[in-house]
Amino acid sequence: MTSFIELGVPAVLSGALAALGITTPFPIQAATLPDSLAGRDLLDPGRRTRSCCPWWPAWPR
Repeated sequence: MTSFIELGVPAVLSGALAALGITTPFPIQAATLPDSLAGRDLLDPGRRTRSCCPWWPAWPR
């Protein structure tokens, strides 16, 4: 398993997550954190539908 520290998450944030019992990232976090922390854009082409995203209409167009 990969830890948040191994993915490059700052120690302060990793420590705060660990204090809440969150020590293992979800697969999407493990796949995207290194790029997002490096400042690169991300695109998750996953299940983006109105049924799973009730806030979708509030997004600016």
